[in-house]
Amino acid sequence: MLELPGGSVNDKKWLILTALFLGRCIMGMQFQSVGSLAPLLRAQDIDYGQLGLLIGAYLAPGVLLCLPGGIVVSRLGDRVAVIGCLVLMACGGALELHGSWIGYLAARLIAGAGGVVLTVAATKMIVDRFSGRNLGLAMAVYVNAWPCGIALSLVCLPPIAQLFGLLQARAFLLGLVVVVLLLNVLLIPNAARPGVVAPVSLPRGLTLLAISVIGVLWGVANAAFATVFGFGPALLVEKGFVASVAASYVSIVLWMSLLSIPAGGLIASRLSKPGGLIVLSLAVAAAALVAVPHMHANIGLFVLIGIVSGLPGGAMMTLPAQVLTTEIRAVGMGVFYTISYAIMLGFPVLQGLLARSARSASITFDTAAVAMLLAIPVFGVFAMLVRRPGGALAAEPSS
Repeated sequence: MLELPGGSVNDKKWLILTALFLGRCIMGMQFQSVGSLAPLLRAQDIDYGQLGLLIGAYLAPGVLLCLPGGIVVSRLGDRVAVIGCLVLMACGGALELHGSWIGYLAARLIAGAGGVVLTVAATKMIVDRFSGRNLGLAMAVYVNAWPCGIALSLVCLPPIAQLFGLLQARAFLLGLVVVVLLLNVLLIPNAARPGVVAPVSLPRGLTLLAISVIGVLWGVANAAFATVFGFGPALLVEKGFVASVAASYVSIVLWMSLLSIPAGGLIASRLSKPGGLIVLSLAVAAAALVAVPHMHANIGLFVLIGIVSGLPGGAMMTLPAQVLTTEIRAVGMGVFYTISYAIMLGFPVLQGLLARSARSASITFDTAAVAMLLAIPVFGVFAMLVRRPGGALAAEPSS
């Protein structure tokens, strides 16, 4: 049976998970705001190259901050770290109201810095407080917060911007960030601060290689998936859709992923070798992505993308546990997130440049399909690394 919340500090973990879910959800809304408002931003002479830069800029701080982020969290404590990250996200949201291109870019970097460290802190907090089946449930809830936030951004921001203007849409999003900040202040207790700081241990050798490969796999798959909601609205507008309708079509992908991510995790938990689920899902997702710009857009196609793109998420997130021991988990996850964020930063910038050269967003879906296919041999490399006597790669800590 699943544990129920009680009265001790540890039993408040479900309230803490709620707070972290809201933080991750609002992070997804901030990240997606550029893609959701892309047609209106294009009307303000922001080209595809600049759109790609703005999309990637939100995750850019992750390349530098994920590794030290875990150390910072252990020094400051869970509550202070999470609230500090949300304050940065609010500051970035406030700077967006300035309206200039430089201000917008700086706002994305500042808010993104808070968001990426929040991811590291929240992941650590969940692993600290949950175990067994409860850990799987908690991670499924937390992972789902990201697509939930993106879907809410697609549904809420375009109508507000069309009715009241871009400034008002940004102000609305800032208001939500502030509300989530206040809720985290209320829901995360002071007792969440750790009393002892564990020494830092580093992964090395094959363990370092394996966690790096997983980072590449996660980054490539997520960057390809992000194409749908990063460039999807602009592509559908090219095909003649109204901006709000285009955003609603794209949001279907996110809503379906809200169902397919936990479903995929459940399926993977019942399979002795979930690798087949990962490979099949990546292949079908690639076929669906390449079909979008070359076929008439229909709801069924977007439903399919949402289902097959979400199915392998849970299985992929279990891979780090196969190679990271407790001693090297914090820094190992820092390596994982650093690599994945670097890919998620660079890929939309490349796509934006290609779209500007082709004068169409269609090419972004073609490149996303190629990325999904390339993720399959990347997973194959990881499978080779863990195929050792005993069935798993031994984590090798280094002091």
